[in-house]
Amino acid sequence: TVTEDRNAVPPTTRDYYIPYLTPENIDAAKTAVTNYQNYKNNPETHDKPTQDEYSIINSALDIVLPAGIEAIQTGLFSNLDTEGKKVDSAKTANTMLQSITMYTVDEIEPYAFADCTNDGQSPFSTGLRGVYQNPTGCTTVGDYAFRNCTSLSDVSLAATVENFGLRPFMGCDNLYYVDFNAGPYYSCSDAAIIFGLDSNGNMGKVMECLECRGNSFGNAKVGPDELSGVTEMAEEAFMDCDGIGQVDLKSSSLSKVPERAF
Repeated sequence: TVTEDRNAVPPTTRDYYIPYLTPENIDAAKTAVTNYQNYKNNPETHDKPTQDEYSIINSALDIVLPAGIEAIQTGLFSNLDTEGKKVDSAKTANTMLQSITMYTVDEIEPYAFADCTNDGQSPFSTGLRGVYQNPTGCTTVGDYAFRNCTSLSDVSLAATVENFGLRPFMGCDNLYYVDFNAGPYYSCSDAAIIFGLDSNGNMGKVMECLECRGNSFGNAKVGPDELSGVTEMAEEAFMDCDGIGQVDLKSSSLSKVPERAF
């Protein structure tokens, strides 16, 4: 049992206060950060952090949201609200986050992890590289949820995701596949295109072409066979796919190409 005692925390350390951390834990975390930074910057003159110190660092960089956590506070990682506006004008996105594992989070809000990328300054900053969900639980991935996460390369979403917003992976130019865990609603082809599935499990709607297509991965021409039977296309489905030179729709059953599709 952990008892929260706010009176025991000096005002000078209140910004660092988390209910389940003791003052000793806080001091250990500060020491771990200092030793890690020193070793990272000058490994010849500083000792390598201890295993315990590495564990502290990793717990902050590779975050696990355990079962029971159903939501993420708006702007917690990106400092953006669901319309892409800053929550706090004095803050920026979390550029130190390396991976996020979510067991029971129901919705990844629009812009939830936008701009969590390498800032080129902090020794901790590599940018968000991995996103992992329990195979069941999450239902929604919002618009531009991972916008400009340029280090992102490994994504496994819940099979229960049934709502997929506008280009959640906009600007993620190192991502070439998204695992939907054999879910009935969405699938990613081996050619870096995310499709919405129809009731028979066939590819019915083009949701998002990952921006690596035609650049660092895959053919610069899309179709015609890979779009066979497609009846719909989401807005912005091929936007910013600069490596694609041609999209051949003759095998599709599209009746309308939406605005801003390319």
